[in-house]
Amino acid sequence: MLRSFHARRRRGFSLVELMVVVAIIGLLATIVALNLGGASIKARQNKARADLEQIKKAIFFYKEDCFEYPRELRDLVEDPGIEGWGGISEGEGYLDQFPMDPWKREYQFFESDPVGNKKFNVCSYGADGQDGGDEEDKDIWMYEPEN
Repeated sequence: MLRSFHARRRRGFSLVELMVVVAIIGLLATIVALNLGGASIKARQNKARADLEQIKKAIFFYKEDCFEYPRELRDLVEDPGIEGWGGISEGEGYLDQFPMDPWKREYQFFESDPVGNKKFNVCSYGADGQDGGDEEDKDIWMYEPEN
């Protein structure tokens, strides 16, 4: 009878053991979630950098065809009425659609570069949508500011 009592008692887990396991799983889930949050920010910033490279190429193709830089980013998508305008195919722009940054805001286009001596510059104002900022709010420029 003593053996059957101990055998029966060892079949399941005690409430304390289950609570410890649940607490450990919760702690691990929190750590993973915090680490993935940082990856999401970096992924958006990298997407913005890749977009800026595509916009830069489109601007240079536009300049080759029209002999001037665009006055706004919309000129890369819609015909501004300039002779020579046109993407690879007749009637198509240099970009398929108007470019939006990963935070669903328009990229900022500057005809004369406010942070250097280039002919133009394009930027995303980052997560906060405001000029300036650090970390996730950092502005992402086609041509980084010269120091």
